[in-house]
Amino acid sequence: MQRDASSVLCGPLGDPLDRLSRAGRAHQLLVVAVCCDQRQGFSRPVLLNPATSHGQSFQRSRETLRHRWNLPAASGGRKAGTALLLALAAWLFLAPVPLRAQRVHEIRLEGDALTGVFRFVPNEISAKPGEVLRFVNQSGGPHSIGFRSDGLSPSAKAALNAAMPDRVGDLRGPLLVAQGARYEITVPALPPGNYEFFCLPHLAYRMVGQLRIRGRSTP
Repeated sequence: MQRDASSVLCGPLGDPLDRLSRAGRAHQLLVVAVCCDQRQGFSRPVLLNPATSHGQSFQRSRETLRHRWNLPAASGGRKAGTALLLALAAWLFLAPVPLRAQRVHEIRLEGDALTGVFRFVPNEISAKPGEVLRFVNQSGGPHSIGFRSDGLSPSAKAALNAAMPDRVGDLRGPLLVAQGARYEITVPALPPGNYEFFCLPHLAYRMVGQLRIRGRSTP
């Protein structure tokens, strides 16, 4: 038999409880949320029907509900409800704010020996310090990532070297042999400007790209 919303009393976890036999088969009654009932002493949210929350049928089933949902005893309900609200407000105020995820720029390394085309896609990247460059060996490997040192200040060169994991040389990353292999660099605190990178095995094919630093990231 189909029953409308007014024939169901809901618990704190949304578990429906048939109240047709307890509420006299009432219809078109508004269901409201009660945080702390004055007479029943609930200390966490329970969906109650205003016409039956203090009726005798509800009084008789109160202990059954309390044991079924593991609710606290009906003592100090008002204080318990207030304490619950204060604890919730404190948790919302003191909960740590999640850190914003780093932006990741993915650069595919592609190559075709038949056509002689080897390239970074895209070959121009605009990024801020703290963002991530993810180089992916798409085809035509092996590939590698290197940065030109021409015009770099000693501090910028040291920052780039420190940001490149598993270096095999000065401003040189390891070979990416397997298809799908990745190499990630977190952009260090570099001065704004353009920084050229290249693939050493295919430098003769002009497989080069450019990293444009837009400015320092906000802390």
